[in-house]
Amino acid sequence: MNMNKMIVAVFKNETNVFNALNALKQLHKNGDISIYSSAVIEKNQASDVSLKTVEDDSAENSVVGLVSGALVGMLAGPAGMLVGASLGGLTGAFFDLDDAGISAGFASEVSEALLPNHFAIVMEVEENWTTPVNTVIAQHDGIVFRKLRDEVAEAQLKREVEATEAELQELDEEFERANEETKASIKKQIESNKQKLSATQEQIAKRVKKIEQSNQEKLATLESQLETASERTKQKINKRIEKVKENYQVQQDMLDQAARENYKHYYE
Repeated sequence: MNMNKMIVAVFKNETNVFNALNALKQLHKNGDISIYSSAVIEKNQASDVSLKTVEDDSAENSVVGLVSGALVGMLAGPAGMLVGASLGGLTGAFFDLDDAGISAGFASEVSEALLPNHFAIVMEVEENWTTPVNTVIAQHDGIVFRKLRDEVAEAQLKREVEATEAELQELDEEFERANEETKASIKKQIESNKQKLSATQEQIAKRVKKIEQSNQEKLATLESQLETASERTKQKINKRIEKVKENYQVQQDMLDQAARENYKHYYE
């Protein structure tokens, strides 16, 4: 089971949100959970939404940076989408959510709970069970939302390659049957689709680099926890390490398959 989750906890004031964040960091220190990255979002009296803090090795390029930026964009409305995209480091808030492996529906649930003068913690977390985090959030009068992270971006790239492949196959068949007058038009469509494949190949390469970096950072976080963990806690952390490696392999396999198919059709 994938234990890697996106957790968002909404609080009524700044004191509660930062006290809760400190308590969650203590859970991380104890090895009860593993926090890969965290951020705090604020919605003020005027309903302006801002990103107050991002804490992790890769800052705004992290999953939490992407989700936080996308949430800021969604909560702030159309004008805020550009802000959210900038914070997320990508070209649009909804792509940020896909890239982070969560749905717009999940983000919408959070946005309904984040009222004016409220704050939210956004975290990418590994947890063996939900009680430790739930207890901390409840103690600080918060509401918690959880979502298992999916390989949305990898699946989307794979679908794009498959769709372009199918279209190219149809165009190739049409080209064989076409007269000289229409062949030129079909050839332009074929070249256009090959350009799409070239762009997709670049996206795949960037995604491979991103998940490799993310994997390395997660493993570094877990290995750091191992240094001070008790023997009992070390067993839990070692299981998390194995799960991170398994999830990375799943993502890598999907991207490898997409890249192979993409390369084959682009150079045919």
